[in-house]
Amino acid sequence: MITVRRTPLLLAGVALAAAGLACLVLSATAAAKTTVRDQTRETRALADHPRLDIRRATSAKGNGNLIFTVTMRRAVRPNSERERPGILINTRGDRRSDPEYLVFGGAVYRVTRGGNTVAIGPAQLGSNGRTWTYRFDPGEIPDLGNRFGWAAITDRDRAEDIAPGSRYARGRS
Repeated sequence: MITVRRTPLLLAGVALAAAGLACLVLSATAAAKTTVRDQTRETRALADHPRLDIRRATSAKGNGNLIFTVTMRRAVRPNSERERPGILINTRGDRRSDPEYLVFGGAVYRVTRGGNTVAIGPAQLGSNGRTWTYRFDPGEIPDLGNRFGWAAITDRDRAEDIAPGSRYARGRS
C-alpha cells in the first residue's frame, strides 16, 4: 500500500493546478463570446420606441447551446411579440449578404430564396428587465459550421434597429 502524506507543498501544488484549470476554462468560454454595442436613438422612430432600441447584443456558447442576449434601452414587455428582437444568422457569402436563418420567438427558421421562412427547430426565448435571451442547439442549423455571421434586429412599423449596424458580427459554434 502506498501512503501519500499531505504536506503544505503538495496542497499548494494541487491548489495551483486547480486555479490554472479554472483559468483555462474561463478563457475558452471568453474566447467564444462576442459582444457588439449599438448606438442609441439612431432614428426618430427609435427615440420614440425605446423598447425597440438595441443597446448591446452578445453571442456565446454554453452547455452545448448557442446563446444570444439582446439588451434594449428600456425594459422589455415579454408578452409583446411586436417588440421581440430576432437573430439573423449568415452561414454563406460575405458579411453583408442576406441571412440564411432567423431565430425568433420559440423557433429557428430557414429563410428561403423568396424571403419566406420555414421553421426547422426549437429555440428557447426568455426575458428579464431590459434583456431578451435566445438559446438553441447549433445542430438545428445544418450548415452552421464553426464560424458564422450574426446580427440582432428589431422591426416594428418604421422603428428598425440592427446591431451591428453595417455587417454581421462573427460568431463561433
